[in-house]
Amino acid sequence: MKKILSILIVCARAVAMMAGCASSNSNAPVSTELGQSEHVVILVLDALSSSYLSKMGPKSNLAKIAQAGACVLDAQCVYPSHTLTNHATIMTGASSGAHGIIGNVRLAEDGVTTIKSKEPEMIQCETIFELAKAQGLKTAVVSGKNNLVTLFSKDCDVGTSNVRPLSYLKDAPNLDNAETNEDYYEMNLELADWVFESLYTVLETEAPNLTLVNVQSSDYIGHRFGPESEEMNTCLKRIDKALGKFYDKMKKSGMLDDTTLIIVADHGMTSSDKAINLNVLTMMNFPGAAAAIDGRTGYIWLNDTDEAEVIAFFENTEGVASIFSGTSEIAQELGVASQDGPDLILNSEAGYVFLPQPMIDEYHGQHGSPDDSDMIIPMICVGGGIPAGAGIEVTDLRAVAPLVCKLLGISGGEFEISEPVLLPQQDLSAFKK
Repeated sequence: MKKILSILIVCARAVAMMAGCASSNSNAPVSTELGQSEHVVILVLDALSSSYLSKMGPKSNLAKIAQAGACVLDAQCVYPSHTLTNHATIMTGASSGAHGIIGNVRLAEDGVTTIKSKEPEMIQCETIFELAKAQGLKTAVVSGKNNLVTLFSKDCDVGTSNVRPLSYLKDAPNLDNAETNEDYYEMNLELADWVFESLYTVLETEAPNLTLVNVQSSDYIGHRFGPESEEMNTCLKRIDKALGKFYDKMKKSGMLDDTTLIIVADHGMTSSDKAINLNVLTMMNFPGAAAAIDGRTGYIWLNDTDEAEVIAFFENTEGVASIFSGTSEIAQELGVASQDGPDLILNSEAGYVFLPQPMIDEYHGQHGSPDDSDMIIPMICVGGGIPAGAGIEVTDLRAVAPLVCKLLGISGGEFEISEPVLLPQQDLSAFKK
């Protein structure tokens, strides 16, 4: 009996000592200094709004990764809150008016046709791919959206997407073959898995110094089914599972020791169920002008049409939240002012979207506006050069490019803002349900 009692006392003392050590470690000061890294992966979880974090919860892999690194969970994207715009900002450190990718679409040279803003020559600023290549570094893009491989093809050594996989990658799901909503949903989930699996293979095979990644599923599923749908809830779980698996492989292989993982979203998502047919309204009332629709943003090129008349008309159109000149003070405040962009920019009210009425049943979520639901995003950094347990002062996606240059030791970049400022404390409350 005495022997058992002695063993219990020894065990109790050991537990107490371990608790004391844990308490001591938890009270240890958190570094707020950035280090350097040999490799950086910019992982964009497309349309993963900060509002989703509470659904994912404090036990999610994303929350654990945030806790292991540095984070700010209420960062911002830039306006307009669209994919091509914000990926261009991530890669240049510039606002949309400066880098020239104002929204996902623009008017073609014929003045009538709408085209995607996906060509590399459309970017009017130097990208961090160009800076990296100038210093002999290797670059890569792995994406569930082929447009991003195209947009950043200049100075990209390795580019792959679901429609053009590298020879050593497994075949990817093809969304063009999705004939039903169920097919589309399942293929998007499978494609997210493919992106994570392909990313690890590319990192292991090619060892790029700088890699841009886009996981498309939360965007496509949010558009089709809506941000509050059960399909979206399942999508978030699937992304989190694939992310956790990828992160664990990086840790176990030792890859994370000299690799920084920067996890961000490019925009949020807002539920929508009412259409504003901007093209028809413009054509019927201002036949000389041209319009383009882009989710919760719309663009008008006046072509000598009276600006005041157009503004007055759309200010009184149901569902239009605002309309302003592309060179106005409002445009400057939003970072979208440009002599080369649209003459007028419109934002929709929550619940409304610039779409033809027949298409509204295909889209239950949209983005593009300056509303918080479209703009507030997480920014999480972990791995080489990142102190564990640090917070990040509230910033926006323009800070990613200078952060990458700081981590990789790249010189020569000119950016609108500096790299993120680290704080000694984290705020993980956004993950609470």
